Amino acid sequence: MERSSNVAVWQYYDPKNRKWIEFPKRYSVTMERYRANVSGGRPCIVEVDNAEYKIDFEANKAVDTRNFHRWISIRRLDLDNEVEITHSPQKIKSVENPPTSQPIVLTSSGRSPSPVRQPSPIRSQSPSSIPYQKPAPPPPSVAPSPNLPRPQRSPSPSPSPNFHNIRTPPLVPPPPPGWAKPFSDEDFNPSCKLYLNHISSNSLSVLLLLLEGNVQHEMVFIDLSKGENQTQSFASLNPMKQVPVLEDEDGTVVWEPNSILRYICNTFSMEDTLYPVNQKNRIRCEMALDWRQSRFYPNISKVTYPALGFSDDWASVEKGKVLLMEDFQTIERYWLKTTPFICGNKVSIADYSIVFPLLYLRATDIRLPRSLQSYIDRFSQACDFWDEVTGPLFHYLSLVHVQ
Repeated sequence: MERSSNVAVWQYYDPKNRKWIEFPKRYSVTMERYRANVSGGRPCIVEVDNAEYKIDFEANKAVDTRNFHRWISIRRLDLDNEVEITHSPQKIKSVENPPTSQPIVLTSSGRSPSPVRQPSPIRSQSPSSIPYQKPAPPPPSVAPSPNLPRPQRSPSPSPSPNFHNIRTPPLVPPPPPGWAKPFSDEDFNPSCKLYLNHISSNSLSVLLLLLEGNVQHEMVFIDLSKGENQTQSFASLNPMKQVPVLEDEDGTVVWEPNSILRYICNTFSMEDTLYPVNQKNRIRCEMALDWRQSRFYPNISKVTYPALGFSDDWASVEKGKVLLMEDFQTIERYWLKTTPFICGNKVSIADYSIVFPLLYLRATDIRLPRSLQSYIDRFSQACDFWDEVTGPLFHYLSLVHVQ
């Protein structure tokens, strides 16, 4: 087997044809990345013929996540075409007389030659020399007790799989120079410092609120792909090691996006409708923020995070889609039933918090209902800095969607 690349090859065993089949190059590259633990120890989940399989590198097999009795063998060939990891595709039927281990020798076809069979000592004897043995009588039949559970049938063997849907997100391009800096150097007198990432929806909602409220701030870019959020200095600001983080000039540090939005409205001179003064509207705003954090955003993350490269949990995507459809109905039939925005006729921080996660769906095959797309359009038209803030995010989402 000759290869032109310097990437080790992964193979899986096809039980139907009884041979090892080589993965496509892009799959081998992806599995090498997971094997090197670049993904932070998270499991490698792939979709196989409408079934989800988890790659178990220690046991060298892929296990069906919904039926753990179904699995296939995998192995890795290093750059010298030698088997580095092997897992026998055959199951031992008896543990009393296990087969002796034999060295693996690969032929040109990639298969190990069949071992030479030794003649059975019984077959070598003459038929007349074998004494007759009367067969033992069969055990008496006993009717099964109605209280005993019925025996379970063993599952049928798994069909030969065809791996697909292993997606590697593209690299995140850095923000353009001078991104989201409307203040000149002469008049720049920051009142706070914002630690953010340019493709984080939680970061962008806070950044847009600061710009719309004309609050001068210093931006500190945190490159998540390089692990800058995992450093000790950043953990001293936010023990959760997540963006965004707001640091006020008096030393006050606030994290969690909804808390930052509230803090900005309570600390700086903002419009009263952003964090409503009216008691009924304030309660409605608080309910929307809590619903978004406890229900809506977790479902958004289940569906979009794997495609964006934020997570490898592909197994939760389908479940998240079902829950997300229910969330769409909640927004349409409750939050926006009689008003253009969550708390009335004007934008509030509840809209900031809910609109930005909806943008992540551009990286998936989910199409927003027309009413929700109109809601995003109304919000974007009400914000002067919308295009400036969302430009890098839309650019990255277009790269993900093209894949």
